[in-house]
Amino acid sequence: MENNFLFYFQEGINNHKKGNINEALISFDKCLSINPIDEEALINRGLMKYILKSYTSALNDYTKAIEINCQNNNAYYNRALCYKELSKYDDALSDLNIIKDSDPDYLDLDEEIKTITSILNNKPFPFHINFDSMQYSHIPALDFFERGKLKASNNNCISAIVDFNNAISLDSSNAEFFYERAICKFNLCNFLDAFDDFSESIKLGNSQAKYMFEKTKTKISENRSSLDKGNELIGLNKFNEAIKEFDKLISLFHQEDPNHFFIIDGVGYPSQEVLDAFVYRAYSKDQLNLFADAIEDYDFVLSCFREYADVYNSRATSKYALKDHEGALNDFTLAINYDNENPKYYINRGTVYFSLGRKDLARSDWEKASEFGDLQAVNLIISHF
Repeated sequence: MENNFLFYFQEGINNHKKGNINEALISFDKCLSINPIDEEALINRGLMKYILKSYTSALNDYTKAIEINCQNNNAYYNRALCYKELSKYDDALSDLNIIKDSDPDYLDLDEEIKTITSILNNKPFPFHINFDSMQYSHIPALDFFERGKLKASNNNCISAIVDFNNAISLDSSNAEFFYERAICKFNLCNFLDAFDDFSESIKLGNSQAKYMFEKTKTKISENRSSLDKGNELIGLNKFNEAIKEFDKLISLFHQEDPNHFFIIDGVGYPSQEVLDAFVYRAYSKDQLNLFADAIEDYDFVLSCFREYADVYNSRATSKYALKDHEGALNDFTLAINYDNENPKYYINRGTVYFSLGRKDLARSDWEKASEFGDLQAVNLIISHF
């Protein structure tokens, strides 16, 4: 087991160095399934989640690492960065001050403390932000806004949105802040959120936003068309026809139509509409007993968004149909890890356990589901025990 742990740990480090973040995350998951209290594995998994912008989940890993070793400054620093991204500035400052007490020269600790203190005090940054010989020394909201615009002009929309979020958290009455954030979201094909921001910008008096508001509304309508038709066909049990509708939207992603994908670190990711099309297409394939094909679609969705509990549940069901019982158990467990309050996942995993003769584990899962008031779970316990 120790050799397996070291193998997966090094595999995770190597994948991280190569920029294969999702693969690295899987490697560290495997490490922690072997030894759930290894602080370095927790910190590294937390870092992968942070890179993937799963800040709350990353924060939980760092907290566990701190519970294991309360003197691990790396865990405190990384957790502080998560708190910062979640706008929990008091908690971030508290973690940074813990580091300062034991290692005042740690990395760029002083600059982080100054930045967060400035945000908390709503005062100008105590230092200038330099970009291409440009200096910004306005109030914090404008600092974030100007930096966000600069990032957006360099097509770094993801990072720009973070700055616009900070600007809006400090001043939610500025129409321009919402407008620029909406433009970034539109460019990332996140049309639903862009629609909300354009709407807010108009409410705050920005007439310039009206054109983009209408354009975004049209995009939402266009992209929902194939999805709506496909779902209507699913409702009529016309699964082959539904698949053809979803294929239309997915083909635009494969053709690299810029309206249906966006780029992060050189990698193309589908828009939400395309992602939904993959999920619904996989469901349609399941209904036609094309389980292997469905699993391929589920695999793609999970390669883009790992914390999609319901897709793990669906993939597990497909694997179970193919008699891949261990694969099904692993996926049901992942679904529970990402959403531990859904009784359906416990019922399904319990059903697999029961089919394998592992009745104690089946009963445990069904009892857990019954705690959420699920009558199906209660009936399963009554019927089988």
